Amino acid sequence: MVEKFEFCGVGGARYRLDDVARDVFRLGLFSADEAEFRRLNRLWAEDCLGQSEEIVEMDEPLSEQYGHPDWRAMRGNYLYHLALSARKRQVVEVWRKHILEARYFLESDMLNLPVLEEPKELLEYRVREFLVEIRPVMVAGYAVLEEMPIDDPYNQRKHAFSRGELDRSVQVCLADLEKLEGLAKFSGLLCLARRGAEGKRLASLQQAQEMAEELLKDESLEFASELFLYKLGNGSYDLKAYEEAIASYEKAIEFKPDDHEAWYNRGISLSDLGRKEEAIESYDKAIEFKPDDHKAWTNRGISLSTLGRKEEAIASYEKAIEFKPDDANAFYNRACCHSLMGNLALALEDLTIAFRLDPEEYRQLATTDSDLDPLREFAGFTSFMETTET
Repeated sequence: MVEKFEFCGVGGARYRLDDVARDVFRLGLFSADEAEFRRLNRLWAEDCLGQSEEIVEMDEPLSEQYGHPDWRAMRGNYLYHLALSARKRQVVEVWRKHILEARYFLESDMLNLPVLEEPKELLEYRVREFLVEIRPVMVAGYAVLEEMPIDDPYNQRKHAFSRGELDRSVQVCLADLEKLEGLAKFSGLLCLARRGAEGKRLASLQQAQEMAEELLKDESLEFASELFLYKLGNGSYDLKAYEEAIASYEKAIEFKPDDHEAWYNRGISLSDLGRKEEAIESYDKAIEFKPDDHKAWTNRGISLSTLGRKEEAIASYEKAIEFKPDDANAFYNRACCHSLMGNLALALEDLTIAFRLDPEEYRQLATTDSDLDPLREFAGFTSFMETTET
């Protein structure tokens, strides 16, 4: 018989016994009978797993499970005791599954477990080796698995991780994804689309796309929309796969027709393909659902300007400035329109404001942008550039 105890660990986990008594007890038990020590931890792991399934039932969507703090705490205890109870082959896939699922839901903190702080002998050698290898992912999930590029100086300063340790951690977490299934595999493929070999990233993303519909069973419309918008849509856009990005944004819109971000991102992708009229229509939908979206107004103006509709473009930039008076991009692009229309004094006025708001970005652009060629003939332009030089 196993008595049920209330656990916790990091993030709310409570130990069964006072820390000192616990360590003395466990070390004594391990020294006297390692097999019994492993057996008890296996029973405790099963108990934690069972308690987590009572908190949120197994047939509930994963978003509900990872969204429940008590479930996360109990699952953390399950992983903790599993590591102390088993050999590597019994630990690796369970831990990788939870790592990748937790990463998807931005709940990587649940894996900051103190298992590597245990005396070395309490962990089977290859289990400890595995946990050491994946420690960078456990400690800094996004920064290791997804952030591009990895901020090596920050990771070395904050966590003392070398580039070799970071690369090995990614390799171990994302290896043999075919052994995983469901959201864990999907999340791993998304990570490979950012971290894998450059020539294989799009293939990984396309494989994730093929899995998407199956993952949506019993999940909310919010989950479905975000999956296609942020995971597949933005992932495709980052790889410059604009057609795939548009298809994903349109799927997001099917689930949530009033999602202004999906309409806006669709517009950006259409614009990058040169489909400016369609892009304008998409920006208009974004603005319909979020009238103060200054980025949509600015990018709408850029598409209008490209089509030669300068006055409409200026009106769009003015709406952007109305909602965000420090939108340097809107001021700069309005300056370009004024320049091409021969309104040189107005162009210089807008350029002055853009320089003041973001001198590094827009002064550099102004030196080569052909839209400002008419302004370069303006009497005050040369002295203006000289007086604003940093």
